[in-house]
Amino acid sequence: MPTSVFRSALPISAAELYAWHARPGAFARLAPPWQRIEVLEAARNLDPGARARVRLHFGPFPVEWVAEHGHLPVPNFAAGGIATPADAAHLP
Repeated sequence: MPTSVFRSALPISAAELYAWHARPGAFARLAPPWQRIEVLEAARNLDPGARARVRLHFGPFPVEWVAEHGHLPVPNFAAGGIATPADAAHLP
């Protein structure tokens, strides 16, 4: 399964950053305002295995995406996407 990793240096502690992401509505706060995104099912927490479902729109085409929180062996947190059947059309 393809994996994407994004890193950013921020002037706050990892605990503060984690708490911001753990608050309800974090995904909606992170979504760019020009991207039409519907949160179909919010993750209940950031524990490994917790999932959220969203619907993104690429032009007239809606695509559902499932995000699953993962675990890294460092004081950090990660989330990844799980491909859906609709994604198969976009894979090489």
